[in-house]
Amino acid sequence: MRSVQSSLWFTAFGNEAGLGVSQPTESIPQDVNRDPYRSRARRRAPSFVGLAALLCIPLLFAAPLAWKRGQERHAAIRARRTAWERMVAELKQEIGAFPGQSGIVIEDLSMGWRFSHQADRRFAAASIIKVPVMGAAFTAEKAGRLKLDEPVTLRGADQTNGSGILKAEKPGAVFPVSRLLELMISQSDNTATNILLDKLGMDYANRQFGAFGLRNTTLRRKMMDFSQREKGVENYTTASDMAEILRRLYRGKVVNPQYSEQGLDWMRHQKLNDRIPAKLPKGTVVAHKTGLERSVCHDVGIVYTDSGDLLICILTRHKGLSGPAKRYIASLSRHAYDYLPGVARQ
Repeated sequence: MRSVQSSLWFTAFGNEAGLGVSQPTESIPQDVNRDPYRSRARRRAPSFVGLAALLCIPLLFAAPLAWKRGQERHAAIRARRTAWERMVAELKQEIGAFPGQSGIVIEDLSMGWRFSHQADRRFAAASIIKVPVMGAAFTAEKAGRLKLDEPVTLRGADQTNGSGILKAEKPGAVFPVSRLLELMISQSDNTATNILLDKLGMDYANRQFGAFGLRNTTLRRKMMDFSQREKGVENYTTASDMAEILRRLYRGKVVNPQYSEQGLDWMRHQKLNDRIPAKLPKGTVVAHKTGLERSVCHDVGIVYTDSGDLLICILTRHKGLSGPAKRYIASLSRHAYDYLPGVARQ
């Protein structure tokens, strides 16, 4: 037995020392009843514990980091809310000084916060009615009632005054429906709008307004039909309804995202920029639609920024010239823009 132990000692340490000692001829007796797999599992158990410990190490560092980030996020939201409340106070001051009536919705689309003032008051719609008309045309195309690539021949009887380029075109010129829609929105073309209304029908357009959730928006006459207006026949809408159709466009819910994005793209190419965009930094992207008629001046749209997007709908009724109303809309829009974090206040 002693010789066996000596051989074992010498084998273990001699081999490790590189002495080239061969295995002993006598071995330690093995327990024939022992389960080799259970023994192997016991030998490996510490490795699983170690692996679990290693996996827990990142969690020990991640938990404080997540807590810190959560605190920073809550602090940023509190700071943003404080700025929002300051903006609301500034808006109310401007509203109180305006010599007229206004319906307003301003919404932070990132946070879901909304300021409104007389949002359900009805105003003569002027050209902002063209936004839901565009939505009705998209719905008609989807339903097979209208085709956007359908050619339309301009007639002299279609041409009307006011905004747009088609009033100067020679009768007989041909345009696809999609081009008429683009001109109606980007250049507020009244001739294009009236042609589209003839194709859609006012009853159909009004039904679609209701389907969009516009509770107080009605279409009763064509653009520039002053004889009807003198009889009290008017198109009406509210800031709340215009906010609803813009919200649907923004979320891709006017028919589908493709139609909605096409409509917003036309609005981003709006040629009349003397209201919402007027006091914003140069290059600010705004998808909007203006409206101007006797005693009313409006602008509704979406302002895109890196700090979040704003929905702005401002409808006004005033006396005299429209200049003060335009400046009022521009000033309110700038207050809304200045509220956003990371922008330079003026």
